Amino acid sequence: MNFSLHITIILLVYTLPRVEVQESRLSSTIQLNSGNTQIEFSAKHFGVLKVDGTFKNFSGQLEIKNGILKSGSLIIEVASITTDSKSRDRSLKTKDFLNPESFPHINLSFEKNTNPAVVRVTAYIKGVTRTLELHYEINKSNKLKVSCTISRKNFDLDFGSMDDLVSDDVIVLGFVDL
Repeated sequence: MNFSLHITIILLVYTLPRVEVQESRLSSTIQLNSGNTQIEFSAKHFGVLKVDGTFKNFSGQLEIKNGILKSGSLIIEVASITTDSKSRDRSLKTKDFLNPESFPHINLSFEKNTNPAVVRVTAYIKGVTRTLELHYEINKSNKLKVSCTISRKNFDLDFGSMDDLVSDDVIVLGFVDL
């Protein structure tokens, strides 16, 4: 046996188990929690300033098969919203804005999916149900990135006298360690 063939066989023996581990991560059910998932959002304020925020409390699960996000669900506790501004957070939690007393959760239900880049979800936010398209990808370090843009007006998120100061579009990002 020549030297290069011997080296090739050794490399294959050592890399095959690693490939199998990576493939198994791309086919599993993942429990979503604050330990492995981040949910972030941003919106323009005054047309130029960007306000960022996160949700701290949520739970759910995703089913991934062969790198395709097949199905899942997510329940977000509205009162866990934070923008790192106590006065803004208090405003967002009033009846005029997100109203967590009457609508304590944002619910997402993922439809059955075969698309390797987009999944449709049914979103329930502040008493309104709409279908959204979430774009997703799994990077080389086995991190799932999900993104979408939500129109506040589609979910009756009217901010009263402040409404014209906040953009209608809210960009939502999710990151999950697989």
